Amino acid sequence: MGPTRALQAAIYEALLSSPAVTEIVGDRIFDAVPQSARNRFPRITFGPSDGLDAETDCVPADDLFFQIDCWTRADGRLGPCRDLAEAVRDALHQVPIYAALPFAITSGRVARVRVFEDPDGETGHGVVSFEATVERL
Repeated sequence: MGPTRALQAAIYEALLSSPAVTEIVGDRIFDAVPQSARNRFPRITFGPSDGLDAETDCVPADDLFFQIDCWTRADGRLGPCRDLAEAVRDALHQVPIYAALPFAITSGRVARVRVFEDPDGETGHGVVSFEATVERL
């Protein structure tokens, strides 16, 4: 497994291990939302991910970027969505997600948290941007 998939799996485990996250979404954390869960909120999905070559001094490395989407449909859409996005942010700050990876993480952080109303007018949408630099061993 390459560094992008391994880091996404570690992020997924960190989210499932967070009582604050699971109190809000239960186990509704998806890479692709199954048909059976399309109308179930709140939930978290993995959005786009990116990678850039970050090799320096002959050390193979990648800068990895993940978008983690938070979705709510509750009264006060943006308030509950903010709570979920902040729980995701905290889970990624508090849990040592790098311990089980076969890569050296030289940096990892939540770079941005955005919350806004989705164009459907019914859904709160939060975007948590996570970035990391990994050295391939």
